[in-house]
Amino acid sequence: MLPPDRRAIYAWARDNLVLPAAYAVPGPVDFGSSRYLMAPLDAIQSEAVRKVSCYGAIQTGKSLMVETAIPWVIANAPGPIMWTMQSDEDAKEQAQTRFNELLRTCRPVAALMPQDRHKATTTETYFGNFFLLLNGANLNNLQSKSIRWKFNSEVWLWKPGLLEHAEGRVSKFEETQSSKVFNESQGGVAGDDMDIAWGAGHCAVWNVRCAGCAQLSPLEFFARCDGDATKYAGVVWADDAKRADGSYDVGRAADSARWKCRRCGHEHDNTARTRAAWNAGGEYVAENPSAPEAVRSFRWNALVSRDLGALVAQWLGAREQKKRGIMQPTRDFYQKRLALAWKPEEEIETFVLHGDGYRLAEVAAAPKDKISNEVARLLTADRQRDHWWVCVRAWRNDGSSRLLYYARAQTIEAVREVQQAHGVKDALTFQDAQHATAQVYGDCVRYGWTALHGSGEESFVHHLRSGKEVRRFYSELKQAAVPGGLAPYVHWSSEPCKDTLHALRTGRGASWETPDDAPEDYVKQLSGDQKRERINKRTGRLVWRWQRVGENHAWDCEAMQVAAALMLRILSAAEPDAAASGGN
Repeated sequence: MLPPDRRAIYAWARDNLVLPAAYAVPGPVDFGSSRYLMAPLDAIQSEAVRKVSCYGAIQTGKSLMVETAIPWVIANAPGPIMWTMQSDEDAKEQAQTRFNELLRTCRPVAALMPQDRHKATTTETYFGNFFLLLNGANLNNLQSKSIRWKFNSEVWLWKPGLLEHAEGRVSKFEETQSSKVFNESQGGVAGDDMDIAWGAGHCAVWNVRCAGCAQLSPLEFFARCDGDATKYAGVVWADDAKRADGSYDVGRAADSARWKCRRCGHEHDNTARTRAAWNAGGEYVAENPSAPEAVRSFRWNALVSRDLGALVAQWLGAREQKKRGIMQPTRDFYQKRLALAWKPEEEIETFVLHGDGYRLAEVAAAPKDKISNEVARLLTADRQRDHWWVCVRAWRNDGSSRLLYYARAQTIEAVREVQQAHGVKDALTFQDAQHATAQVYGDCVRYGWTALHGSGEESFVHHLRSGKEVRRFYSELKQAAVPGGLAPYVHWSSEPCKDTLHALRTGRGASWETPDDAPEDYVKQLSGDQKRERINKRTGRLVWRWQRVGENHAWDCEAMQVAAALMLRILSAAEPDAAASGGN
């Protein structure tokens, strides 16, 4: 066996590792064009460091660090090695398609490979007095064996608590100060196991040297200018890329993308030459310098290698999706491109209501006064166990509307008083019937109201007098026999009605007016639903659905307003596709 090679891992790799054709850039390993990977490799090699955690953007070399470090360990610092990925299937695929070939072509490692075929499988290799295991992140794999070198990949995908079990495998070697844990991942969720591990280190962020002021600044997509937080730095683009209606000319924005120093305002062109200069002069700057020397952590994002125009196009695309209530592309951009832990509160998209020049206090002085061009006034009530949330909105013939009242009511009699005080007709008063259905039906019989049932159905069949069938976002009027008479009720399609509400509240379509003195509860509850991805139980496919993330009573009341306005043909919507109907 050759004596250990004490050169830096990346220097050793340059002479001993050749990436096979399965890699995007095959050939000899050279970290010269990705210097941001060198410091983490140095930390892996350092005898003073016990744990290294790295946040990195996708396709920027995170797994390559592991694939480089493990051969170096085998040849120069042998000991039990375990590389854990998301699943056993991922580990097997990694071994079959990339890693095993890399080991076979590395001469120092190949010389140590066992000749006995029973001592090596796809994911297990026994070198005599030590071994290499590739496996998935499950409790069974992370028990029993003592490990010196523990490598963990894409930890953001692991189940909570498994990282602790993985790190527990090195306890025996930790006692002799010879253990090493290396975690690598894209951004996960703030407060998850990977985020805690990263925060325990010195939190070194990749900085680049500005061509204008020669100072180091974090290479970030979003930044504010030093001394003037109202001005943007980081990745910027032409002002005229934003159209008068607030949308973006994505092509213009991408073509004009550049990076602006937050310290001096110098703008760097979006070129390969700029990225080469950043690579040559970049350094890590610790944001938690008081962390123990034994715990190191690093972060870099996609700006180190990706065209800025492509990032701008992706970001603006995510913004457009966000306007539709779809947050996942924004989350993906933060996690995958910026390598940032996503904060769940950022998914609660709070809509700032600026007011439309009137006050509820003024409405209360003369609650029955009509607004201009008013054609209908609707009351919707969201029933809870022991109270109601009540919303009154006046609608115009062009589909625009104005909020006249929103508050909590403690009794059904109080709801009735609000209805009568605002001059809302009985037939245009609607109560949610998903909770306490029998009581709601009784109220509807007593007062002549209509009960509403939100539904996961995409649409409902209507039978026209001509015999033709059409589909609409609400059912035909039905009646339920209850003590005292027949209660009218209608089912309404939750998803398309909420999509319509979202378009109204974000300023697309008809005017949707709110007062300057909107109640705090109203403002808060209007963001109580957010669009999330989930599995359609009927089809097994991933779909986007509105889901509750907080108090959502105002959102539900306003969604029922939209449903009722559609029933009355005040709002118009394209007829739903029959093929799209069906439950969740």
